Amino acid sequence: MWDKVLGWGQLIFSQIPGLVAIFIDRRWSLYQPGIYKGYEAFLLLPFFVAVVSTWSVRVYKRKAMWGLVPAFALIFCTVYWIFRNVDITNPIHTLNWALSYCLVALLFASFYGLVAGP
Repeated sequence: MWDKVLGWGQLIFSQIPGLVAIFIDRRWSLYQPGIYKGYEAFLLLPFFVAVVSTWSVRVYKRKAMWGLVPAFALIFCTVYWIFRNVDITNPIHTLNWALSYCLVALLFASFYGLVAGP
């Protein structure tokens, strides 16, 4: 029972940063508001990542963690590299903005895996 409550809770909390950046205070975002205006539907990507990663941790426990850790590292390196090396006028930053919220989703799913136990 608590396993499901914890899973749903982390799934909801992992979406808060993106929702705050869109609906409440855009200054909390990694990027300036103009870069994602009109592309808010890209936030479905982090939501999908959160659902799949939470489900995989719930079903496969430790085996799923072996996938989450390298996925987090790969996405983190990609987001950081694009943020630092690609000109801000490049449209890839719109996708990079959504990928940055995927990191939050993977991080919360990893915490769920730690707390839920073996």
